[in-house]
Amino acid sequence: SPVLTTTATPESDVGTYPISVDVTGMLASNYNIIVSNGNLSVTKAPLTIRADSTNRSYGQADPAFTYTPVGLLNNDDRNEVLLGEPTFYTTATSASKPGSYDLEVSKGTLSATNYALSFESGTIIIDKAFPSFPDGFKSTESIDYIDETGNPGTTNLPLSTPEGLTIKYEIVVGANAGVVQISGSRLTAIKAGDTLLTATIDVGNGAKYHPLAPRTIAVYVDPVEHPGMSGYPTLRDVSLQTDPVGLADLLANPTGIKAKIDGVVFGDGEMVSLTTDPGTGETLLELKDQGSVVLKIVPEDSDNYLPTAVYRGFDILPDDHPGLGGETDDPTEPTEPTEPTDPVVPDPTPPIVESL
Repeated sequence: SPVLTTTATPESDVGTYPISVDVTGMLASNYNIIVSNGNLSVTKAPLTIRADSTNRSYGQADPAFTYTPVGLLNNDDRNEVLLGEPTFYTTATSASKPGSYDLEVSKGTLSATNYALSFESGTIIIDKAFPSFPDGFKSTESIDYIDETGNPGTTNLPLSTPEGLTIKYEIVVGANAGVVQISGSRLTAIKAGDTLLTATIDVGNGAKYHPLAPRTIAVYVDPVEHPGMSGYPTLRDVSLQTDPVGLADLLANPTGIKAKIDGVVFGDGEMVSLTTDPGTGETLLELKDQGSVVLKIVPEDSDNYLPTAVYRGFDILPDDHPGLGGETDDPTEPTEPTEPTDPVVPDPTPPIVESL
């Protein structure tokens, strides 16, 4: 038998290699043996470039796409035999709805000396996204009962998420519903106090976003200084014979400031005593004796204001007193000092006496 040999090995690159024939050990009685060498052609091996399937959330950018070579031989290192990069293509965009999309791969600049490349598509899965509350979203919110202009205090909560989804606000069931009024994301103070809100992200029909658990916001409407109590009018004097009087009966001048008597600072029990009108609940004064009385007066709506009080005094006079009904000096207000009058100095010039 002839002996056939070649220099090609399984690791040989693509190309043509000689096949040598050795007939030293062959005999043929009727034939002359002539040697003719042949060739061995090493062709490219098939190699599949498979796009790696991947996934991302709705609204996000695509990740960096990758591939896997399938069919490498002889423990070839992909980084040594594959040069360049393939090209990827998908119809999915950042605005594409959640679902499955083809991820195609093509040759691009990819090449391999010893491999014939073919290409296999993968899949990109777009998942529903998780929305997020804005950075700095607070769990507590404070509002003044009234603002600097005397109007109800307001504050604006975040209207939407970074994804553009609307945030809805509602008063927690069972919480104080009379503290604030909600209009969209705007809170308006109704009275001083506290309440709880829930902030919920509206994900629509849920096709693009996962529902997110609501957040709770503690809202505090803070009492403020009453803007008008310092201008509360003085009180007038009254007759001892007057029936129980209310604060309105004592006013020297009309006022739009709503106030109430909070106590008697001077004269309690001696000149006056407090009683309550059973019909209206108004605090009244029963007059008992002549003298001066000082009242502590606070805003009628004192729950919404800081402890703001003014002190006003009046006199209880006899029925025939000439000053009855007149405005009383407020004992809490300093009086203007009067200028002292100059003393009368006698004229030093002696009188002229005419002689008769």
